[in-house]
Amino acid sequence: MTLAPEQVTAGILAGGAGRRMGGLDKGLMRRAGAPLVKTLIQQLQPDVCALWLSIHRNVPAYQAVLDGIEPRPGQRMGVVTDATADYAGPIAGVRAVWKVCSTPYLLLVPGDAPGLPADFVQRMTQALTTQATRVVVAQVGQDRHYTACLLQRDALPLPPGRGSLRDWLSLTPVGTAPMPAATRLSINTPAEAADCGVQPAPEPWVPVA
Repeated sequence: MTLAPEQVTAGILAGGAGRRMGGLDKGLMRRAGAPLVKTLIQQLQPDVCALWLSIHRNVPAYQAVLDGIEPRPGQRMGVVTDATADYAGPIAGVRAVWKVCSTPYLLLVPGDAPGLPADFVQRMTQALTTQATRVVVAQVGQDRHYTACLLQRDALPLPPGRGSLRDWLSLTPVGTAPMPAATRLSINTPAEAADCGVQPAPEPWVPVA
């Protein structure tokens, strides 16, 4: 079973401080010449009716990425900020997306994912609709990635402004959506970025056509 795009909103979480990357804004880093978030948007677009970039800084740069992408008819896309004075972690980004989400399902993806499997959304929706749970997280090998999840919104309360995303999701039973072994859902160090062919954005930041 699959979910219709009209039932799903996507939130790309790109509000991290990038401390282990020397403070780089990872969502704007480039792979094959394009910002990571641009590739994610284009991969998710066919399967959702709305898509939000949840960020903490560099609003004009992220807005420029969105401005260069044509939405599907009726599709909403925009930027939201987590409204915290510091970097409160992914739960703050989820809270920002939650407040603008009007669909029964919310799909969350980390903004530093260097690329999703082609059938990522199908794997997530299949796992959610075939398991006795209303939340699933992506699993690669034995590792669960809580920032890559699909949830039924009425299963959970409004996310807190701070705290653990994992703890909040665990307020209801959590299932898993297995991903191919080669899947990389985040980059946390310069070495990992190099392994994935990811490079810093030019300075000053220049959007890609």
